[in-house]
Amino acid sequence: MTSITVHSEPGCHAQPNEDVYAASPSMAIVIDGIAGRPHPDCVHDVRWFVARLGESVQRWCATGDLGEGIARSITETADLHGSICDVSNPVGPAAGIGVVRLGADRLEWLVLGQVTLAVFHDRDVEVVTTGQQHVASKHHDDADRHLIGDPRKHAALDQVREVELAARNTVGGFWVAADTPEAVRHALTGERRLGEVTRAILATDGAARLVDVFRQETWSGVGDLIEVHGPQEMVRRVRECEAADPLGSRWPRATTSDDATVVVIRPYSWTSSTPCRGGASCSCAFRHKYMFPQS
Repeated sequence: MTSITVHSEPGCHAQPNEDVYAASPSMAIVIDGIAGRPHPDCVHDVRWFVARLGESVQRWCATGDLGEGIARSITETADLHGSICDVSNPVGPAAGIGVVRLGADRLEWLVLGQVTLAVFHDRDVEVVTTGQQHVASKHHDDADRHLIGDPRKHAALDQVREVELAARNTVGGFWVAADTPEAVRHALTGERRLGEVTRAILATDGAARLVDVFRQETWSGVGDLIEVHGPQEMVRRVRECEAADPLGSRWPRATTSDDATVVVIRPYSWTSSTPCRGGASCSCAFRHKYMFPQS
């Protein structure tokens, strides 16, 4: 049988976690919320958005084409905003999505936005990820020159956000789940024979920092780490790096910490050494099926 192990936690315990995940015997979903900018054209925040999107993805991606399922989910969630919101305004909430689905003889995936998938098979590890760093690279470089908390960094990050909002879901920009189902055409998709896959890892960018920001592990190393200690150890290592460099002098970044979610999918039987606590750290995800905010 399939085994799925999950660990998810907010970047700051004073703030709600804007990552969500879901798991079933045949599918795992990770959604990384992207906060927009407060504006009068939309009354909904990112937690409302990711909760509704996650519920819709569970429903529409259970069968059929994953791309079509995500497109329907984006449309359905946009419709839930109702007439009181102008969902075409690009400053509203959005999200990155990663979906892994297991069939009788194959493992399929779709990645849209800043979620990373690592597929481990009998020969190597395949890493599937998209990025948006190129969109505002000059402003990112400007921000990286300053420590977290420096007003000059805040000013540069404001410029980053303005450029990225203008580039969201546009040709030459980057693509995420927001109000435009056509974004799915730019998702990364693929599949492998199920018998080849030993495990797959879905990670939000807050967890992937261990590899792509802190450079403390390769994805192959992450696989070994999780094999021994579980997904919570990946996040613990991230928090250790963040605490060692709270102002971003060694590892420049926008924030000290970020929401972090790791979902590990094992296509065949595996016994976890981690006791199940449900919710934020769950090693029997079929009993604790989802973590979607209910507000």
